[in-house]
Amino acid sequence: MKNILLAVVLLFVVNCSGGSSAASEEGLKNLKAPSAEFSLASPSYKDGGMVPEVYTCEGSHKSPPLKWFNAPKGTKSFALIFKDPDAPSGLWTHWVVYDIPATTTKSSEGSSPKGAKIGKNEMGATKYAAPCPPNGKHRYIFDLYALDIESIKPENDDRAGVEKALKSHILGQTKLEASYSK
Repeated sequence: MKNILLAVVLLFVVNCSGGSSAASEEGLKNLKAPSAEFSLASPSYKDGGMVPEVYTCEGSHKSPPLKWFNAPKGTKSFALIFKDPDAPSGLWTHWVVYDIPATTTKSSEGSSPKGAKIGKNEMGATKYAAPCPPNGKHRYIFDLYALDIESIKPENDDRAGVEKALKSHILGQTKLEASYSK
């Protein structure tokens, strides 16, 4: 009985702490679709839950593992935008990823989806920027778009440019939202 209890406690600690990359990959592999609809999930945190510290500026600065399911029929690519709508200066963009091939259905911990292009975040960098709210509790939202085109041609590769370019090509949209405060 002690061994079973210890195993359960260890599994809980690894899942709550973000675990290692190997644990995250295993979590991605075992993650099941939350519904029959187009959806986005992470083995590291629940929709509506809290962002584990490991994926923030107080942790490893790594992007969390993500997996998406049940893309609409005719999907030729995906775009992923990670943002903070509660930033003091207005909507803050943390990550812009587009031209994700339709055959790609996950993003591993600390990396961008395979075959994707990376746009500019709010700081002008082409990388994931970890949540780091200056004050209070902020919501962090991953918006995933299924598109009817293999490649978009944004005038600018920032959030606004990518959103404008994908606007008329959206077959479906889903999101994953969590909160964080320092």
